[in-house]
Amino acid sequence: MSQIHSGCAETTAASIHSGIPSLVFPSEYDHYFWAHKLKRMGLAYVLPLDDLTVENVFPILTEALLHRESMTKIALAFRQACREENGLDKAAFFVQEYGKQSAVSIT
Repeated sequence: MSQIHSGCAETTAASIHSGIPSLVFPSEYDHYFWAHKLKRMGLAYVLPLDDLTVENVFPILTEALLHRESMTKIALAFRQACREENGLDKAAFFVQEYGKQSAVSIT
């Protein structure tokens, strides 16, 4: 199983958290950055939307089907790492620490 998306930041985050490999067809702005980030992580195949033709998509779909088990293992490992990360607590800590450092005294 794979998910198909444009590679926007929100969808990229959701795909990593889902543990499902992606087929990404970026079309604008940050989509290219996130699509290639997923590709480097071993979580996606990428084809820019402008290049989307039957001739171009067929090899990618074939590759995705041939390597789906190995990509799924990588995706599940990233999902587990996300679950163990506790990112919300880390973000709250950094915001709190930054607030302490940048506090301005008016007295």
